[in-house]
Amino acid sequence: MNVNDYLRDNKGNIAKIIEVERENNWLTVRYDNVFNHTTGITYNLIHFKNEEEILEYNHIKSSPNIIDLIEVGDYVNGMKITDIRKDLLGNVEYVFGYSKEGFEGETMYYDDDIKSIVTHEQFESMEYKVGE
Repeated sequence: MNVNDYLRDNKGNIAKIIEVERENNWLTVRYDNVFNHTTGITYNLIHFKNEEEILEYNHIKSSPNIIDLIEVGDYVNGMKITDIRKDLLGNVEYVFGYSKEGFEGETMYYDDDIKSIVTHEQFESMEYKVGE
């Protein structure tokens, strides 16, 4: 994890890392504020014994390329992602999305094309289900 990398937490929040401090085998990562819709709490700090513990136990992913954090079911630029294509080295090359259940056709997004992301976890936490 490095400054200016992006991270995705186990709740589907994506944020940019703004500070990384390593001291006495402890790792502190400060990132853009994330609002948790379930708890109503805003947070921006992870403090753990080491980077492996952050990634393994908290299912946090980080990457300098935001496209690496996109998962099938997320929405990129308002389009639902249905497929993720990787190159021969396993790096995410582009993602495919459909809008309005495919009526507008498929669109390929490369890293530079991404303007907004709503993760599937965020979408599910904010949706209102009729009849509940």
